[in-house]
Amino acid sequence: MDKIEKEFREKFNIDELTIYENDNWIWSLRPKQITFGSSILSFKKTTNELSKLTVNEFMDLHDVIQVCEKTLKKVLGYSIINYLMLMLVDKQLHYHVVPRYSEPIIYNGTKYEDKLWPNPPKMNVDMEVTEEELLELVKTLKITIKE
Repeated sequence: MDKIEKEFREKFNIDELTIYENDNWIWSLRPKQITFGSSILSFKKTTNELSKLTVNEFMDLHDVIQVCEKTLKKVLGYSIINYLMLMLVDKQLHYHVVPRYSEPIIYNGTKYEDKLWPNPPKMNVDMEVTEEELLELVKTLKITIKE
């Protein structure tokens, strides 16, 4: 693991918040939530160039997106998902996955709102979500994938 990958994994707490992975991609919950269920799809190899991916790596991206959308829809019932590939700060190939909600949702008795709906998400938004709530959501999403 090189320095870029190590720093990226630590920043996004990928080891603890991973939900699903395949040969080339990892789906993990974001430690700082933009909307409830905000996630990261990160490429396992160090690169910041999408054009460097092979056909198989793109196929694995398709797989992880299928799992991500199906699972988030079943558990949280989002209205739409925004995918953001910015890489302005983190030079590792990744997408921010931001589920969007036209109405507030209730998860485990807590109400979550997408306060910017229907406007574009803002990356500097940090919802108040405890680490315990994050870990519970990771657990629920993992269980749902297996169903």
